[in-house]
Amino acid sequence: MVGTALGAGLAGAVAWYVFRNEQQDRYRTTLINAVESLSVAMTNTAKDFERFQSEWELTNAAELPDGTELDIGLEMLIARARGEDRVTARQIREVAYQLRFERDAEWVSYEYATLRRVIIEWASTSVTSQKARANLATIEMRRQMKEANPSVTEEELPDAPARYVRVDVG
Repeated sequence: MVGTALGAGLAGAVAWYVFRNEQQDRYRTTLINAVESLSVAMTNTAKDFERFQSEWELTNAAELPDGTELDIGLEMLIARARGEDRVTARQIREVAYQLRFERDAEWVSYEYATLRRVIIEWASTSVTSQKARANLATIEMRRQMKEANPSVTEEELPDAPARYVRVDVG
């Protein structure tokens, strides 16, 4: 009788452990899917803004880019995140949103690319939530400095975390 109870208890503990791991795997997959959609939205937003700025410089008349895709991507990331991840997701939303108001389209494009890398590091658990939030704070600090002085050089800004560097091909 005692052996049966111990066996049943052990089987229950193993089943619970497997269930928790599967639940965590499903959560991570859902979060990664949200990050993937958000990454595409950030890329499209940066390209749209560069296109807008080019048209504006040529014609002084251009339609503002639509930020709906980015807004949806950010909100879905928050909706799918849980606990401490939701705190990080909210900070991501704020940083991404504020970048939309900068005037230097090329610089914004690089910052969005850097932001994507920071988000991917966080979602893939390559860095802790605390480190991701510190990296987000650095991106925000860089943006604030650029906003205060649009002619500030890259060398005068704090180093970008997970800096994106475009590869020149051929």
